[in-house]
Amino acid sequence: MTRLWKCRGLPSLNLLLFTLALIVGAIGIAWGQSVVQPSPMIVLARGRALEKSGDYSGAAEAFEEYLQRQPADQTVRCLLIVVDLHAGRHDEAIAQFKVLQSAPKKSASGNLL
Repeated sequence: MTRLWKCRGLPSLNLLLFTLALIVGAIGIAWGQSVVQPSPMIVLARGRALEKSGDYSGAAEAFEEYLQRQPADQTVRCLLIVVDLHAGRHDEAIAQFKVLQSAPKKSASGNLL
């Protein structure tokens, strides 16, 4: 099964999850339900899919939305810095780097426990 996802021409799992979330949201709107915010993991998957497709501005927006809900996620903050730089958003990248610099540091031994 895992080889199936690596075949050329098939969409990535992240893109499939994002598409599924859009369909479920559209069905909910069609049935008159209020729009439900996607989970942080769906937002992150959308950001990764946009990044991989080369839509760096879109990826930055998705990562920013994710970080509003998960501000301590330093890995995604690093991804945001990278896509900001690719999108030419240098001021935003510098601002995110400063946030990352001021975040509490984890010791190497602390990650092993």
